[in-house]
Amino acid sequence: MPFMRINVLPSWLTNVTVSRTLFCLLIVLCLGACDTNKGPTGPDEQIVYQNSFEIPSDVAGWEGIGANAFRSDAPPNGGNQSLFISGGCIGPHAYFDLQSITEDSYLLLRCWGKDLSTGGIIGLELPDYSSGISLSIGAANWTAYQSADTLFCPADQRVRLWMSAGGIIYSAMLIDLIEIVRVK
Repeated sequence: MPFMRINVLPSWLTNVTVSRTLFCLLIVLCLGACDTNKGPTGPDEQIVYQNSFEIPSDVAGWEGIGANAFRSDAPPNGGNQSLFISGGCIGPHAYFDLQSITEDSYLLLRCWGKDLSTGGIIGLELPDYSSGISLSIGAANWTAYQSADTLFCPADQRVRLWMSAGGIIYSAMLIDLIEIVRVK
């Protein structure tokens, strides 16, 4: 009995160019549907604090930041300005005490940073210094950073957000789009 080929595809799909094009389109669509980036916040996240440092009132309550701390250099979607942090002595060079967190929370720290000299650090810690998380800013171009760990903050506890650039040696960095995110 001779082998009989049954064509189950329409004739226009048997064209190699059309088939390859459709295959590539299918791959692109699958990659788009499989995007794991949740955007600014995912379904299990809540922003506790955010700041883009656009106007002087954005630094109200911050210690160590003056009116000349803004720079006209910002990351993508970061507005028009960022915050300039520099120092040459032991820090922190700037800090902000958040209002008490009302429930037990695990917190993540996110920001965009740009190293202008020898880098810097941005951190989040409990007031008794018993626990904290931090990000080391070291890339010369605008880079998105997120803490690898979370900080557990007990209910009715304040947390301190701090920044430091340099130590004994002068350094400087730009910071923008800070977010402290409660992870559920």
